[in-house]
Amino acid sequence: MAGTAHAGRRRIRVAPTISGVAQGTRALAPVMPAVIVIYLFLLLPVETRPTLFGVNLPIYRIAILIFVPLMLARFGGGRARFIFPDWMMLLAASWTAISFSLHYGLGRGMVSAIGVIVDFGGAYALGRMAIDGVNGLRRFFVLISPGLALAGAELMVESISGRLWVRPLFQAIFGPVSIFEAGQVSGAVQLSEQVRLGLVRAYGPFSHPILAGSVLVSLLPLWMIGGFRSWPRWLGLFAAFAGLFSLSSAAFLGLAVGLGLCGLNWGKRFFAGVTWPTLSAVILLGLIALESLTGRGVTGFLAQVSLDPATAYWRFLIWDYGWLSVLQNPWIGIGYEQWVRPDFMLSSSIDAHWLALAVRNGLPLPFLIIMTISFGMVGTALSAIRADWRDRGLLIGRLRSG
Repeated sequence: MAGTAHAGRRRIRVAPTISGVAQGTRALAPVMPAVIVIYLFLLLPVETRPTLFGVNLPIYRIAILIFVPLMLARFGGGRARFIFPDWMMLLAASWTAISFSLHYGLGRGMVSAIGVIVDFGGAYALGRMAIDGVNGLRRFFVLISPGLALAGAELMVESISGRLWVRPLFQAIFGPVSIFEAGQVSGAVQLSEQVRLGLVRAYGPFSHPILAGSVLVSLLPLWMIGGFRSWPRWLGLFAAFAGLFSLSSAAFLGLAVGLGLCGLNWGKRFFAGVTWPTLSAVILLGLIALESLTGRGVTGFLAQVSLDPATAYWRFLIWDYGWLSVLQNPWIGIGYEQWVRPDFMLSSSIDAHWLALAVRNGLPLPFLIIMTISFGMVGTALSAIRADWRDRGLLIGRLRSG
């Protein structure tokens, strides 16, 4: 939700600790809905998901729905004006409902669409409502830092101890999560204790180790250059590095990119005339050279240095055949039907977020969401230019975290 905050134009100086940013419970009240949803997401795994009218409702999703009246009141009452990214997100939600309805009819289509729309559209609207400006953004991260650290600690304990315990505990209480193939239940999720580098790939409260590592590690630049001090910063940094216990290549790559960008941001101050446009051009030229000269390209190089090259090869197959499905059904996708692939690719899982959206609902859906994110990043960059030094680091760090 950090990516949804709308930074104001005023230059505001705020302290990065509870005593400095709280200014009483009244100052914290606006961000509390977003904080509550994040804690429910971090503390209650996907096993705590009742089903209502055919829609799976994890606890965090129920909380988002509960806050819908507050969102409508804020936007309907004129306290928050619609901006271009809002319209893009509204179109994305509409396209999701339309594509599912064209596949399955209005009734079943809307049931299939509700959960998906709540996850990306509802979370976006909640962030827009709760985080208004740099002050709200800073308060939000201060308040969720203990929850992120707790999730990181769970990953660390599981990985080092060699035993998963968070989600198995919730499975024992609420039962396992169902596996869906082509929109139908085909079994139950079996958690495996996969060993890499002598450690177990930890899940913690997350649905998959890749998600765990991506969420925690991606926030590293915020904690490093965002102006946070004292315990929020140390808890955040601990959570970011604990994301490595997911033993996911995405986490290690995210850490390397985050540290590299923070290092460049720190180092450019010693060289007059070196700006981010200049550094971006150098990085782009380096990627072009890597693509042209290595014979494997950027993706081939990353696959070779990943923790599990065999898994990376499998991702290439998913992209090859998944993209063929997109080209054959570019507008509304195939819904939850099976996508065409070789017989040896038994699983229908598409472990690529943007590709999965395009296969399921057509190219317009990922395009609209990417447009929303891109304009949010441009707005954040412009706000960072106008901000004073106390807030600029927070906004630049937010660009990395999305």
